[in-house]
Amino acid sequence: MSSTEPTAAHLAIGRDAARLLGEFSPIILSNRAPLTPTTEGRLVPGAGGLVKALTSLASATGATWVSAARTDAERELANAGAPISSDNESDHAFPIFFAPTDPEASVISNPLIWFAHHYLWNIALEPVIDRGIYEAWFDGYRVVNAAIAERAVALARELPRRPLFLTQDYQLYLTPELVRSAVPDAVLQHFIHVPWPEPRYFKVLPTSMREPILKGLLANDIIGLQTSLDVHNFLRCCDELMGLRVAEAEGAVLYGSRLVWIRAYPVSIDFDAMVQL
Repeated sequence: MSSTEPTAAHLAIGRDAARLLGEFSPIILSNRAPLTPTTEGRLVPGAGGLVKALTSLASATGATWVSAARTDAERELANAGAPISSDNESDHAFPIFFAPTDPEASVISNPLIWFAHHYLWNIALEPVIDRGIYEAWFDGYRVVNAAIAERAVALARELPRRPLFLTQDYQLYLTPELVRSAVPDAVLQHFIHVPWPEPRYFKVLPTSMREPILKGLLANDIIGLQTSLDVHNFLRCCDELMGLRVAEAEGAVLYGSRLVWIRAYPVSIDFDAMVQL
């Protein structure tokens, strides 16, 4: 068994989830794909814990996976609208599609947004939000989010059941709002795989970025975070930075006419595969 292959226990858990989600067609949206094609025509596993955590779910539910095109080979598939399969010989295969994106366009995600989540700025001196940062946001980050939303919505219209969009992490904060506007009756959940900072630190991001991030996330029905402290900090941001009504005991935010649920969902790993690796 390879380190990326789901164990029997993981598949059993995934099948239970699949029964609960039987009325939906799941679509996973992420910046990085679980597999990526090489120029030699091989498929190699995507790196990172996010891929490891979600591959079992995708296998068990037959989810459609949409990712940004990060290489020339991925961009060729994106432009052709062609998927790759997680495993052509497996009963648990799922299709992987790529959105046509420029890998340089999401450069702002790690050096700015990821740093803000991890309290890595010395805010007396940095970050310097200059013209280059604004261009990276408006001409890069927003463009990538729009491309992934467009590809996911187009695929959702071809699926047999009501779509369930499972958006992942900090690279795609604007995507849920774009999906919601195109498919109002969809169910959306966003899981954030990094800590959520307290409001005073989150204000390191300018309003023209901070508010679209929060509005994009609040287009979801459920927002999942790693810990109860992350939930607390997110609710405080909604209260102090957006002026929204928050019920902390219930973990809910009133946004427009909808209740958005904020929950702590620690993500497990494939223990056996990690030991083997």
